Amino acid sequence: MSHALAVLCPARWEEPFGMVATEAQACGTPVVAYRRGGLEEVIVDGVTGFLVPPNDACAAAEALHETAKLSRTSCRRHAEAHLDLERTLDMHEGLYRRVTRVN
Repeated sequence: MSHALAVLCPARWEEPFGMVATEAQACGTPVVAYRRGGLEEVIVDGVTGFLVPPNDACAAAEALHETAKLSRTSCRRHAEAHLDLERTLDMHEGLYRRVTRVN
C-alpha cells in the first residue's frame, strides 16, 4: 500500500469508519473516496486525498490524477495525529463518560 500512487475507496454504502483509508494514510498514501459516511471524517479533502460525489467514477478518476500533487508526509502526519488507535479509544471513552454523566 505504501508504494501505491493512491488507494481508491469507492464505497457504495455509508461507510461507518474507513479502515482502509486510515491504513493508507498511515502508509503515507493518499486516498480517493466517495463522500460517504465516516470517510468524510477520515480524509482531509485536498490534503490527504480527495472526496468525490457518491458513485461518480469519472470524478474519482479525475481525482486520482491529482493525488500526485499531494504530500505523502502530510498523509502520514494526519494519520499519526488524528487516526491513532489509542487516541481514538481515549476520545471515545471521554465521550461516553460525558454522555452518561448524570446531572
